[in-house]
Amino acid sequence: MRKFNDIEKALSEAKIAFERDVPLAKLTSFGIGGPARLLALPDTAEKTSRALAVLVDKDVLVFPIGRGTNILAADEGFEGALIKATNAEIAHIEGNSFRAGAMAGLDSFVDTTAKSGYGSAIGLAGIPGSVGGAIAMNAGAWGVSTGELIESVIAFDMTGDEISFDPTKMFSYRTFAMRGRAIIHSAMFKLSDESTPDELSGKIADIRAQRAKTQPLDKRSAGCAFKNPEGDHAGRLIDVAGLKGMAVGGAEVSKLHANFIVVREGTAARDVLKLIEIVRDRIRREFNIELELEIIKLGFGN
Repeated sequence: MRKFNDIEKALSEAKIAFERDVPLAKLTSFGIGGPARLLALPDTAEKTSRALAVLVDKDVLVFPIGRGTNILAADEGFEGALIKATNAEIAHIEGNSFRAGAMAGLDSFVDTTAKSGYGSAIGLAGIPGSVGGAIAMNAGAWGVSTGELIESVIAFDMTGDEISFDPTKMFSYRTFAMRGRAIIHSAMFKLSDESTPDELSGKIADIRAQRAKTQPLDKRSAGCAFKNPEGDHAGRLIDVAGLKGMAVGGAEVSKLHANFIVVREGTAARDVLKLIEIVRDRIRREFNIELELEIIKLGFGN
């Protein structure tokens, strides 16, 4: 398409790296998905802003992506542009303040802050994905959520304009109010819970061991498939409904943790979608509860 040729020319002139026709299966932990027409890879805040301005000018669909650990991509791919802010910096600024780029590994951030003697992020240990993705999902566990640790964020709206917001008003359970409407470049975190690095390292090891014991980390998945309904756990409901081991094609409700959908290599996105609907329908009929999907769908009309 002519407009993508124009986009590629503009990105090249701005010295913004990009890739064409990138298989989404290589960008997501599910290992599922056809090609995305374009992947823009800005490495600075200025280039992120410029890339967004170029894409919006050409009226193409834009989808922010990090490490793809919570995404189900369509078998047909995505006829739009992905944008991945590649800043992976993690820096201890001063005192209890830390800065992390959107593509920094969340686990690496946990380790870095713990080595500096701050433990308020250790509940996030073992959660796969990037800092940017954790912000976008307000990822959390063990009594801590990403959003509550944030002091400020450098982010851009989908036209490339820098935006500011009050972090205390942007986050709720597994939700970031600007998700899908903003691209995160980096964030400042203010941490607490001071302790010795050795003590924190031991706690982190225990959390990771517990994850390995209770979650199918050796299989392809996108993490928890559903958000927990108020006052209950999605995994418990799915288990009680007898759905552990339920399979459609190569997609299966994990026998280890019922809120995980695991897939074999070569599984189609349509099989995962069908299994999701089977689970939601069963829980709706048996418990009168509507499970909300935690997995993000890409290429299904968005």
